[in-house]
Amino acid sequence: MLWPNKLNRLTGSAMILLAACLVLGIATGISISDDDPTNRGEVAQVLIDVEDNMALAIISTALFILLNTIGLALAGLLYLLFRDRSRTLSIIVLVGFVASSASGFMVEAIDIGLIAIADSYVNGGAGLDAGDPALLDLANVVAYLSGATNLMNFTALGLALVALGLIIWDAPLGRVNPPRPYGLAAMIAALAAFLSWTVVVSDIGILAIAAQGILSLVVLIGVGGYLMMNPGDEAALEGD
Repeated sequence: MLWPNKLNRLTGSAMILLAACLVLGIATGISISDDDPTNRGEVAQVLIDVEDNMALAIISTALFILLNTIGLALAGLLYLLFRDRSRTLSIIVLVGFVASSASGFMVEAIDIGLIAIADSYVNGGAGLDAGDPALLDLANVVAYLSGATNLMNFTALGLALVALGLIIWDAPLGRVNPPRPYGLAAMIAALAAFLSWTVVVSDIGILAIAAQGILSLVVLIGVGGYLMMNPGDEAALEGD
């Protein structure tokens, strides 16, 4: 039997760790290159930048792999934490975070492929000479695939966030009751995640992705901190 203080602290710790991985992963990732690999005219420079900053590329990928691993654990923890408030919404949170983590692992597998392409483009390998134009075409396709998978990731995350937001904002009170404004922040983050698909046709999508990231951090740090600071204020999970 899990006691609330342990469950609260585990969930809060997972949320804070996930937020830290997100910040560090993004910080290292954007430091690699200023160019866009989906732009055919810029992909060569991206591959050179990746090779020149190989350590950062590997660190960023490792951080996001860790993030997705924590996300899987967090999915189960949030279900246990909030199922007494709404079992249906808690199941949606569980499914959403699992799907987000699964698509996140796919993104990182694709990005590992892009790192390998960058190495072959600069140094040669796999039967191809350094600078082979075929590698540029391959990198361009891989970048589009990574972007599309990321959008699926955002959609799954949006599903989890809207359900979590509804639990915190409007579900009947239960053993754990974070401040309601975090529920509103989660729902707005979910909306931004769904709007991320507009990046295909408009720069508004970039703003939506940024807003989703910032608001997700607010929810992760805010609710995570609440759980860490209120580890034993609810009744024990008796009978579970």
